[in-house]
Amino acid sequence: MKNLSAPALYSILALFLGMSFTGCQNEDDPDQFTGSIEEIEEFLTPELTQIVTELGMEINTGNTPPNIEGNYLAEVVLMGSNISTDVIGHRFSDMVIKFENQNNEDLSITFSYKQSIESGLGIGALIAGSQDSFSAFLKVDVTHGADYPTAKSAMVISGTKTADGIKDYQWALFMLDNKGDSRYILNNTGRVFRELDNIARVTTQSIPSGRLAPETESPLKSAIER
Repeated sequence: MKNLSAPALYSILALFLGMSFTGCQNEDDPDQFTGSIEEIEEFLTPELTQIVTELGMEINTGNTPPNIEGNYLAEVVLMGSNISTDVIGHRFSDMVIKFENQNNEDLSITFSYKQSIESGLGIGALIAGSQDSFSAFLKVDVTHGADYPTAKSAMVISGTKTADGIKDYQWALFMLDNKGDSRYILNNTGRVFRELDNIARVTTQSIPSGRLAPETESPLKSAIER
């Protein structure tokens, strides 16, 4: 048998280690969110994903979403609902949303929002998309004043990132657990909203503590109220 030189041994060893490392990475790939519809359904459940899309929500897939970090002001109008008393086209209270800590390696992001006296903090969030289009998939703890329990909801926010904000802004909110409080919408019900002028604009306003009241004669309420 021919003896190998030291450089040759080092080359073979480096190749072996590289193959081993690649193999380890591949073993981890199934646990890595890649923005596929199958993984989105796993996060939201297939049933909720179907309801959301049937109500008109756009869901973007892919693992190269744009950076959406920042604050945005959205004037929301109801475009779909499975709540029998809802009126399509009803104007709800404006909302400020905040995205931060976006990580396109694992497609994670953090989220919070304020609407009327209601506020929400993300307890799990993923982002998918490609080019300038994205969808964020959120599990959120929601509170509506000191005498309300903290409810759990699922949300989806979709749109196209532009210099001015989020164009074609859509927002879906569905109740996962209302803690038995009848002032909240029922479990497994929810709403899908569009933006009044089709863009949630970048704002310097932080998550506010007071009510956002657009000029309208229509009664306003938050999305999670019955």
